[in-house]
Amino acid sequence: MSSIIGYYIAAFHLGIIVAIPPGSVTFVGIQYALQQRFSRTLLFIIGSTCVDLFYLSLAYSGFDLISSMNRYVLSALYLFCSFLLIGLSVKTIFSVRNYKSRNSVPVAGKRSSFTTGVLVTIANPATIAGWFAIAGNFFLFARTRWQLTTPMEIMALGVIQSGVLFYFIPFLFIVSKLRTKFPLRLEKGLLIVSSLLLIILGLLVLNEFIKSLGF
Repeated sequence: MSSIIGYYIAAFHLGIIVAIPPGSVTFVGIQYALQQRFSRTLLFIIGSTCVDLFYLSLAYSGFDLISSMNRYVLSALYLFCSFLLIGLSVKTIFSVRNYKSRNSVPVAGKRSSFTTGVLVTIANPATIAGWFAIAGNFFLFARTRWQLTTPMEIMALGVIQSGVLFYFIPFLFIVSKLRTKFPLRLEKGLLIVSSLLLIILGLLVLNEFIKSLGF
């Protein structure tokens, strides 16, 4: 029993480790936390979580999504991801120009918040590769270390995602609550910095698109 508990503790820690490095989901999540009520940020997180669980399930099954993709489909994914990240960033930067007060930001719709979480996560090749490399190797290692049944392995998918949420939800909740303590100028600066970082990520993905075409 103690060895199985160790398996789930390792799965939970894996989720935290995956969540900590900042990426596109983190930066967009910060923007939501700075601009929107937390309920909208939570919907963004739920959308992202649905995609994470989908990728985790594929990693568990051993299906390598990136390698199995048609070259042109992968190129289209790179292009879509780069345009999405750069587009969201430019939109935020332009909205900050008219950011007179915290009440001047339009409230994002529920469906829009959820959809943004889905799109930012599903269209990011780095997210796909990361889950398959990290979670895929975890399941391979776990099968050599513990005697696991299929239900135990499937339950680990939820435990891993729980680790992600254990870090991600409190982090964005703190950002959301601290925003009222920030001077408005600092809040605008954080939005611009996060947007510029997203643009850099978008350009890196665009570079992958160019390389996928053979240039």
